[in-house]
Amino acid sequence: MNYTYAWLVIGGAGVLGALGLWMLTRGISNGPLRAILRLVPPLMMLLPAPVPNYDGQLAPAFIVFAFESLFQAEGEPRLAGLILLAGLVAGVVVGALIGRTSSPPATRQQEA
Repeated sequence: MNYTYAWLVIGGAGVLGALGLWMLTRGISNGPLRAILRLVPPLMMLLPAPVPNYDGQLAPAFIVFAFESLFQAEGEPRLAGLILLAGLVAGVVVGALIGRTSSPPATRQQEA
């Protein structure tokens, strides 16, 4: 499979996953929690990381991390793990900020 097509499939799966998370979390009234749950999983799925021993090739960081830490005797999971950690922290911070500025549709009150 072509490298570009593989990333298109990954991106499409990320969009479908985000839509599913949107539907599953629409009943959560805690705005920051809802935003974090909607943002972090697709972000973690789509973060790229360099593949060790394949210069210029990128793969989803969670796949590189899992493969390098579990299946390679001399694996190098550190960079992929750092990318995942940075993405997780950024996703939680951004999700919390987004969630603080929005309120759930069920609790919005119109001023009369």
